Amino acid sequence: MKISIKPILVASILPLAGLFAVGAQADFVDLFQDGFQTVSDVENGISTTDADNTFSEVGPYSNTILGGYRDIKVDTISGGLDNVALDSNGQLAAVGSIDPITQLAILADGICQTGDKCTTMTVSTVENTVTLDNDTSVNGVGTIQWDGDDNSSALTIGDTINENFITQDGCGAGCDRFNIEVIAADHGFIFTVGIYTDADNWTEFDLVSSGDTGIKTFLFSDFTSAFLCGADFSGVDSISAMRCGGTVTSTGTGDQTVDFTKVNAMQLIFNVGGGSTAIDLSIGPLTKSVPEPGVLALFGLGLAAVGFTRRRRGPALSA
Repeated sequence: MKISIKPILVASILPLAGLFAVGAQADFVDLFQDGFQTVSDVENGISTTDADNTFSEVGPYSNTILGGYRDIKVDTISGGLDNVALDSNGQLAAVGSIDPITQLAILADGICQTGDKCTTMTVSTVENTVTLDNDTSVNGVGTIQWDGDDNSSALTIGDTINENFITQDGCGAGCDRFNIEVIAADHGFIFTVGIYTDADNWTEFDLVSSGDTGIKTFLFSDFTSAFLCGADFSGVDSISAMRCGGTVTSTGTGDQTVDFTKVNAMQLIFNVGGGSTAIDLSIGPLTKSVPEPGVLALFGLGLAAVGFTRRRRGPALSA
């Protein structure tokens, strides 16, 4: 199953299709023009190490990537099969005189190859897309990070990028939103958007997508409202939960949000927890933008149109 996504930066938490303003000025987070990457994982379970086949960092590409460097990592949660022969019913089959169980132990090499069942993530600098591909019956997660030259899948929130998301060339009077364009997805999935100033000031959103293609639009102001920290939302194609930095409160999270005038890291996690089996998706370039005047009223509705309740949640970031 394949997911293709084009990240872009824009506004609002309304149902998202068709809200992008044609002709709006924009600046980039990642144009996916530089740094081809492909990683894959065939071994089940979250890995705490960064193997050459499951993790990749590229850079420096300061003209097309936030902070100049991009990290990607995949983890197969379940359903992975490594160098095994299957019969016509999809069951383990003997190879010559080797019984299926012995064969599995002998031939497994931890590398995704033809005939294996894996999770794969690819950044195409030709199509300017990121694609997450889970084979049949596989549950896997893909992560993209922009956190500088750390050569690690562990999120690093240093003081080196210092990107002002609001006042940049191409933003005119100031960017105030970001878009994520889903180019293709074969069914619904959950993804997380995290933006970080430092270890105490950050915001993460969990978002539920129905799998519909189109542009998903989010206002910066929704990420900086401390009132929403710890909130749970309902509905599809909308935010499902929000977490913030700082001391954990009764809401299960802190109440210190990201400062968009000083962003030091950003992260996207697709198919959080491996929740969708065999999900395939693809996204495209991630940019920041300013709305056209004619759509300001629509964007201004934002989260005011979304009902929510609070419940306890632990923060997803380990500093």
